[in-house]
Amino acid sequence: MLIQQIKCATTDSERQAAQAALDAHAKSYGDAKTRKFIYRVEVLGKAYQIEVGSAKKFMTAEVRNQHRRLNKIMGNA
Repeated sequence: MLIQQIKCATTDSERQAAQAALDAHAKSYGDAKTRKFIYRVEVLGKAYQIEVGSAKKFMTAEVRNQHRRLNKIMGNA
């Protein structure tokens, strides 16, 4: 079982959207190591883009709600 993490979620609706994306990703891919996927989740009439990826121990959902530097994008070292 992978440990689920939610990053960059500042409101409850963003956390709900991130959890829904994690659940959808887990249902589709299980514990497999995957590249990053972007899910579009709608909560309370507002749409959010959630970036989900999984590695050896963690499945991480990051809410795409602000501009980010290129070196901070998930998957870049």
